[in-house]
Amino acid sequence: MERIKNVNELMKGDKFLYCHNDTTIEYTFLCEHPDNEKYIIAINSRTKEGDKLYKPNVLSQPYYIGGYDPKFVLEQRLKYYKECVAVTEERLKKYQS
Repeated sequence: MERIKNVNELMKGDKFLYCHNDTTIEYTFLCEHPDNEKYIIAINSRTKEGDKLYKPNVLSQPYYIGGYDPKFVLEQRLKYYKECVAVTEERLKKYQS
C-alpha cells in the first residue's frame, strides 16, 4: 500500500486506511468539506459517521490508499510491537547494571 500523496486526487467512494501502531481505521472518501477547503469528509468504517479530516494531517500521518488489507495491517502491527520490545529491552538494561 502507498501513502496518500495528494488528497485532491481522492474521488467519492475511494477507500483509504489509517494504520498507526495498533490502530487501524478504514475510511471511504465522501467529499471536500463544503465550508473549509483545508478539510475532507470521510466515512469512518468503525462508527459509520462522517469524520472531518485535516488535509495536512492526512499527508503527514500514516494514511494509505486502498481498502483494508489484513496482511499489510499485520505487518505494520508487527513492526510496531518489535519497536516496543526493543525500547522495553533498552529500558530494562538500565536496571540490570
